[in-house]
Amino acid sequence: MSFPELDQQTLANRYQLLCRASHPDPDEHPLSPALIDSLAQLHALVHQELPELARQGSPDHIADLLADMSREYQRLAAFCEFPALGSKVVVGIGGAFSTGKSTFINSLLGGPKRLATEVDETTALPSYLMWGEQEEITALNLFQRRVSLSQEEFLSLTHEEKNRFGSQVSALLKSAYLTLPDFPWRHLSLLDTPGYSKPDDEGSHQSSDADIARSQLNACQFIIWLVQADAGVISENDLAFLATLRRDIPLLVVISRADKKPEEDIRAIIELVRDTLGARGIPALDVLPFSSRKKQLYPVAAIQTWLEQWEQSPQAPTFAINFSKLFFNYRLFLEQWHRRAGRRLHKINRILTLADNDVLMKDAQDLKRMAQQECNQTEVLENTLTDIEHRLFKHLRLIADALNMTMPEPGALDLLQPANQDLATMLRELRERKGLPELDLTDALQGLTQAGEPGYLNELKLLSSPHPIQQELTGQQAIISLSELLKRAQIYLSRFKNLYKRPYEKL
Repeated sequence: MSFPELDQQTLANRYQLLCRASHPDPDEHPLSPALIDSLAQLHALVHQELPELARQGSPDHIADLLADMSREYQRLAAFCEFPALGSKVVVGIGGAFSTGKSTFINSLLGGPKRLATEVDETTALPSYLMWGEQEEITALNLFQRRVSLSQEEFLSLTHEEKNRFGSQVSALLKSAYLTLPDFPWRHLSLLDTPGYSKPDDEGSHQSSDADIARSQLNACQFIIWLVQADAGVISENDLAFLATLRRDIPLLVVISRADKKPEEDIRAIIELVRDTLGARGIPALDVLPFSSRKKQLYPVAAIQTWLEQWEQSPQAPTFAINFSKLFFNYRLFLEQWHRRAGRRLHKINRILTLADNDVLMKDAQDLKRMAQQECNQTEVLENTLTDIEHRLFKHLRLIADALNMTMPEPGALDLLQPANQDLATMLRELRERKGLPELDLTDALQGLTQAGEPGYLNELKLLSSPHPIQQELTGQQAIISLSELLKRAQIYLSRFKNLYKRPYEKL
């Protein structure tokens, strides 16, 4: 492996930066002891007790659940380090690699370059930009220590850092925070995320960048998604990634580098992107063109108008909602497992009632003991999960109180939102696999607008002649019907409210 040749001063500066970025001791702005204790308790619950529980019984996607739990904890820890961020409306800037996210942010802000924008460089570190009385750049390292950075040091933290300096300081840092006196919005923060897709070089971190971007964007109140005009369309990779984001987060799509195409092509691309998003069931507020080179033709004023509107609608952090979704998914698996074990035990008891053979009786008794043990095991796991959940939300409430931070409670539909799944695509694939016709409501909708009794009302309600897809999803072969799933979400929601609002006893 070859390393770049650096002059003595550059080498010394890089060594000092590496030392600061890897320092494990607390900085000069320590958290309160109570906050540190609650974070430590949460860390133990998420990284020790939940994995131990998973080893005794867990769903197939437990690795994803645990990873999401860990990322949610890391985000909460970052909020604790920078409490001012908790009161900001966070707008995430997302997109594939090299779609011009940093150039876009620099154009929004005006003035000097704040983020690295070289052609071959892409953001390696999630970076928050917000208003502050002084211009400062602070990063948080892997040991929760704050690291002050100069503008030059910060601009060097790209995916090209290794080739240019032979170092990977960005791998030691989790996020960066830039406060700017001339930042246009006092109550809003822009988040520049790493690109989710893999660049051409083999040294990229595809899965980690995608996971970081997804976790960061899912925690935002609004999302701006950039699509390169060069491509002419929104890619399948973009659509698949957007489908994994929370649908309740308002989405604005921007066609970046619009100067790369003729004006009439840009208009056609905008319409095509709108139609594609609509066909995939991905709601978007608007699709707007942008170019940093043809500012008069493609000004940022329309985008800035959206930002000004968003600044007036602050939303509380969603830690409680996100944690409750993850617990709900785990609990749903345990309840389904318990029901299967109970049905198995019931069948074995029926066999014992009808059996008249000693050998058959003995075998059935062995099976009954195994089924009973399985039922007991699921009950223990459910109780353990409830205990972990109870303690986690108590500490979450303590942290929220310490930071004077409000946290909204989840609704039933929040809990039902699929994690990292595109439900529209799943339904489309299911219909195609079964060779079933598309559900066309055109005639039904026209019938509703005519005078008299709406003759298509039953068909529209899917009552008189259910579509085959509905039968497939709610039939006996389905693990759980949508109505039952909603009912369980409401039950869990009631349990969550009692758990989160209950006065917490001394820990």
